[in-house]
Amino acid sequence: MSKKIFGTSLFGFKKKDVLAYLDNVTNDMSIKIKEKDNEIASLKEQISTLNSDIIKLQQNGNLFEAERQNVANAIIRAEEKAAQIIEDAKKEAQASREEILNQINSDRLQLKELQQEISHIRRNAINSISKLNGELEHLEDK
Repeated sequence: MSKKIFGTSLFGFKKKDVLAYLDNVTNDMSIKIKEKDNEIASLKEQISTLNSDIIKLQQNGNLFEAERQNVANAIIRAEEKAAQIIEDAKKEAQASREEILNQINSDRLQLKELQQEISHIRRNAINSISKLNGELEHLEDK
């Protein structure tokens, strides 16, 4: 407010000047109060918007946390499943290895038996051939 100088009259200041000044002050104050009310309303609206944004962000944060937890659980389950698959594969490989070794041992035994049988057949053949040679020689001598 600016400094106001009132005109004087017989019993003090001029009533007209004082009332005009008060009207001006009242109008100025009303304008300033309206501006402040508008500013307050605007700030309240901003606060409301910000609170709404905070709630949305908290909800999104909760959703992200839930998704993060889901992903973490999925990774843990995948790691457990992978470990189980590896363990099963090792067991299956060991079983296959043992089966193959058993088959190899069985085939070796069969081979050994076949070799012995061939050896026996060869000896019999050699004996039979020797016997036939002997008989042939004996027949030639006669």
